[in-house]
Amino acid sequence: MRISEVTVTTKKGQKIEATSNEDEQEIKTEKILLEAWVNNTEGLDKEQTIEEMKQEIKAMKAQGVYTEVHSSQLSPEQRKKIIKSRWVLRQKGNTVRARIIAKGYTEEINDNEDIFASTPIFCVLRMPLVLALCNGWICLTGDISTAFLHAAAATADLFMYPPAEFNNAYDQIVWRLNKAINGLCSSPKAWQNHLAGVMQQLGLRRLVSEPNVYATPGGDAYVLRYVDDLLFIGSTGDGQQAVQEHSAAPSTTSNRRAHSRQHHQLFGQKHLQQR
Repeated sequence: MRISEVTVTTKKGQKIEATSNEDEQEIKTEKILLEAWVNNTEGLDKEQTIEEMKQEIKAMKAQGVYTEVHSSQLSPEQRKKIIKSRWVLRQKGNTVRARIIAKGYTEEINDNEDIFASTPIFCVLRMPLVLALCNGWICLTGDISTAFLHAAAATADLFMYPPAEFNNAYDQIVWRLNKAINGLCSSPKAWQNHLAGVMQQLGLRRLVSEPNVYATPGGDAYVLRYVDDLLFIGSTGDGQQAVQEHSAAPSTTSNRRAHSRQHHQLFGQKHLQQR
């Protein structure tokens, strides 16, 4: 709750009104609660859970994952399609990992082809490895940090309720999703299309025989994608140089939110983690 005006009555009965000096735009946009109302942490440490939740909200805001919209601005049809959200909590080492996901089973899908995202079968993985072995090429693996959140939402008409722990129901605020958040049925396809576009911008061609494999024009380097995991193979010359140009120094997934605050293109500094 935000207190913007108070009235104080003195002993002599005189009333004095005081108002806070706040930026109107800030009041309009910052409806997320600063502290979470958490009752159930699923047996995990409460302080760690709340802190991770706060960091998750902060990272999503920095990446422009959502835009706050008052529910009165939505049409009756849009209000019927608002998607619910939930937290996924799990212990990771000595810390707690907290992620917001959409309950995507309520997302309206008109055609299953609109959400189909292919994944390579096992023999497709073996073929690049055999090719690398026969040619004496190098192999590198990596994964994309917060992969889905790099891709734009599949449509501009996706709305989601904010997590109840950070939402005041009286504000009647919903999120217009700008990015392909985890949990949506349309997110895997949106991410696949986004990556394909980035690969083509980098000068790689997508194989017709296997849409999850990309090759350099000279055929001296290949990239295999499995969701957000990548396999690089290539010659020790141009292939290795191409991989190194678009790879970052080794880092751990604990740096996820540091990566999220960076506004680089995919394959930019720190988004690709070599393992």
